[in-house]
Amino acid sequence: MSKIRGSPRPQGERLCAREPARAEKSTYPDVRETTEDVDTLVRVYVQPLKCGDAKGIAELAGPAYKQPGPTAAKYVREYGQAAGGPVDVTVLEEPVSCFNSVTVAYKQTGQRQGLLLVKDDGHWWIGLGDGDPAAGS
Repeated sequence: MSKIRGSPRPQGERLCAREPARAEKSTYPDVRETTEDVDTLVRVYVQPLKCGDAKGIAELAGPAYKQPGPTAAKYVREYGQAAGGPVDVTVLEEPVSCFNSVTVAYKQTGQRQGLLLVKDDGHWWIGLGDGDPAAGS
């Protein structure tokens, strides 16, 4: 299992009602393995999102991303309320295993959010704000 850099800890609340992340049908064998890795990261992302914790979300940004706070605050405004309901996550097929796009579907509102997840030095993080995901730490 991969580590999650800078992950905030849930404040004793139950995680959002959602199914585990699932893999898109893929010709790449590592999509399913990546799905297992990123499931925890997405859970850690959804928890502060539903609590309105933009700072907690910003802490999940990769080291190459500068000033993730405004993007995190935007996500809280756009998806925070919806994150309190059922959430479905799909890991999309990607030819490079260290960059994975996921779709977060908020069933309560019908909204869909795309996120870029990047693996660097054994850690998964979320692309937030301006930065180069290939730059690493």
